[in-house]
Amino acid sequence: MFIIIIEIVVFGSNIYGQTDSSIYSNTSYVPRFSVGYQGYRYFELGICRQYCGYNKNGGGCSDFYFTNEFILNNSNVIWGPKIGYELMIAGNIAILLGFDAVQYFDKSHQNFVMTPRIFLPLTKNCTPLIFFSYGYNFYTTEYFHDLIGRNKFSLIFNMNFKDHKNVNRFYKNNLGRDSK
Repeated sequence: MFIIIIEIVVFGSNIYGQTDSSIYSNTSYVPRFSVGYQGYRYFELGICRQYCGYNKNGGGCSDFYFTNEFILNNSNVIWGPKIGYELMIAGNIAILLGFDAVQYFDKSHQNFVMTPRIFLPLTKNCTPLIFFSYGYNFYTTEYFHDLIGRNKFSLIFNMNFKDHKNVNRFYKNNLGRDSK
């Protein structure tokens, strides 16, 4: 709830409240892919609803996503549907927070895992393309605890090349600086 309030205040005052033409905003549905490590290697595939809004003072993005996560080990495959939310705000400081929940399954067991996360963008101006993420897993049962460690490291790719290109163009045209 706190993240949603931050998003409304920041985007409402900085983006929607602007009356000049130096504003960029867009909502897209884009593929999402992630690889990582949390005791074992894993990957996820899914779709992300991504809102991006930028003005001369900064901006950011919010992502709401549905994916499936797969943990790979030698004995069996554990998978789970995942739902999550990420908020990225760029300006004088950058705030990058997220939360996701996964219901893991194998042939006979399940475990519900919640993960608050922080991010490090690997592109300038927090464009929503590539991130490194650290999360801490809270699980509800002891099933898979040897496969689902407490620490979760991820490299996340939101395939939103259009917004990445447009944000870079926006910054170059309106602020006279380039963003790669």
